[in-house]
Parts: sequence; structure tokens; C-alpha cells
Amino acid sequence: MRGRLEDPELGNWSPSFEWTYGKPRLRGIREMMECSNLNDKADVDLVVQAYVEWVKFHEYLLIEGKNEVTKEKLRIGVLCSKRGNEVHAKRLDHRLGFLNSGKMRGIKFFNASDFKTEHATSRTRLLWVTFTQDSKRCSCRESWESNTHEMSLVKKRLEAKYGKVEWLWFPQGFPDRSGSAYGQCHVHGVLLFTEHEFTVKPMLDKDEDGREKLVYRVNEREELREAIGWHSFIDVKALSSMSGAVNYCRKYGQNAVSGENQESNVNNAMAWLFGKHSYNMSHGFRGALNDLIRASANSAMVQIDLLGNELVEVDPWVWHCYGVWSWNDLANGQSQGDPPWVLSVPEDVFKRCRAQFRCGSNIL
Repeated sequence: MRGRLEDPELGNWSPSFEWTYGKPRLRGIREMMECSNLNDKADVDLVVQAYVEWVKFHEYLLIEGKNEVTKEKLRIGVLCSKRGNEVHAKRLDHRLGFLNSGKMRGIKFFNASDFKTEHATSRTRLLWVTFTQDSKRCSCRESWESNTHEMSLVKKRLEAKYGKVEWLWFPQGFPDRSGSAYGQCHVHGVLLFTEHEFTVKPMLDKDEDGREKLVYRVNEREELREAIGWHSFIDVKALSSMSGAVNYCRKYGQNAVSGENQESNVNNAMAWLFGKHSYNMSHGFRGALNDLIRASANSAMVQIDLLGNELVEVDPWVWHCYGVWSWNDLANGQSQGDPPWVLSVPEDVFKRCRAQFRCGSNIL
């Protein structure tokens, strides 16, 4: 361990990790894994272990605020958003909250009652598609590094046949350690076809526990698969409404990146290693569902808080940031229990940290 700090949060760390300056940083595990294709399950386990240590090492933005009216000063630490922690989960929930807004609830394509007769059909523009990876055709590393390019090709192929397609998709790591695809990237996504409709049929299918359930498929499934041109297995389901899309997104997008279970740890660890976003959304999807996005030819500059909420009234506080510090740094060696989202920083601790920051010794 290079320059290991005397920090109680580092007490149970594995000495096998060469963390830069004694703090868990992504570049440390990337250097260790740069020559690995990650097909060895032990390598994936090591990435997961490193991620868990990183996310549990609580760090804060050190900021100082001055009230321009009263001249009062505040010195506080704000818990950093890290993929997988509570702050990140709250921000993700906030950003995807528009899917469940009043405008979205009214979008419905078909109902179960539409299929009362044997030959009854209905139509939808909204699909839920899962893109898997065949572990025999590429390495775990290649599945992640090529993912964005491959999904872009899928979008181009679909638009060549069906017209404009917008989507929201979630890259995830395969969590089953007993499987040959452990850690490999697969994608769940909502596809919105703005210029084409598919015919829908109800079918009985089995869930992960082997229980039968009713799902909706599209009659053009084989034609759709051919248009997609995907190299491995894909699963296609028809969505009846935006509320159905919300349920899928919450299950696969939010639940899969929150908590400390095996699924979320593998998902977060692999996405962390390869610098992937928790989700990807096309600009057209944002525009079509325009709840949180403000589009204007003459955009005005606004002030927002750390969660992206617009401040209606002018805030008399002016804030300056002085780097990222561990909880123990700002708590002056008294970090215990659950980390608070905001902590008050004593003036002497603030001055010490600010001086180090200005000297460039606050290493990120």
C-alpha cells in the first residue's frame, strides 16, 4: 500500500490493492486489470472487491458558503455521490422520476381487455428488449468496451427499417458466478418507435422462479430480431403503457444499482471499471417525454442545487469548493456510525484542508 493513511475506514482493506496515495481510486484497479480479459472469475471477484472498498470509503465535498446579505459563513462537508451509495440512488431516482409523472401515466397503447376473443389483436409502439452476450464470442472486457458501439449499430439498423427509434437502456453485468458469462455486459432497454407499430399477442411464460405468468409479445418478433441483427440471444416484450415501462425501469435500472447484494455489486463494479453510465437515454426520448428537460431557443441561466432542482428565488449564498476529503479528515479522527449526508466542519479543520488543497496535496 503506497502512502497508506491512518484512517479507521481503511482498517479491513486487502493489502493486495495498490491504492494510489492510500485512497481507493479507479485508476488503481484499472492498472491491475489492464492486461486481463476478465474471463477469469477471480479477476471479476477482485474488481467487485475493489469497488466495494471504494464505495464504502465515505468522502465529502468540502465547501464554504458566505451569505452576501448577512456575511454569515458556513463550512460544511457534503457526502459525495458514488455509484451504489444512497446519494447516487437518490439522484438516479430523481432523474428517472419523470417517467412516473402525470404526463406519462396517461400514455397507454393497449389493455388486457383488448384480448377477450381468441383472434383479438392490439398494437404498441413501446417494447422492452434484453440484449445478452454469448460468452463464447468475446471476452468479458470486449463485451463492455464494444457495448456502446454495438448499441449504436442496433439503433441504426432499426431506424433503417422502422423509422425513428428513441430509447432508454441500462447496461448491466451478469451476476451469476456459476455461469460462463459472469461479469459480462448485457443490456435492458425501453424502445419507443415513433413511426411504427407492432401487433401484440398475450402468452404464458415462466419467470426466473419457474412460475407461469402472462406476458405480451409481438407477432413480428422474428422480423424484428432480423432487423436488429444481434449476434446473441435477445428477448422482446411488448409494453402496454408508460406505467409498465416504469415498473421495468425501476426493477432493472434502479434496484440493480442500489444495495449491497451480489447483483448490484457486480453491476456497479463492472460499470465503474469501464466508465459506463447507470443508464443511457437518447435525446429524442428526453424531448418526447419533456418533463425535466427545459428546451427553449433562448435559454436563461438558472441556479440549481446538487440534485438538479431549479432554485426559484435568488439564493444569497455564494459557495466555493475546496476538494474531496475523507470523512475521517473532516471529522478530525472522529468518524463513527453511519455517515451523515452533511456535516459541519470546524474552522481549524477547514483551514487546514483548504491550505492543503491550495498547495495541491488533496489528491483525487
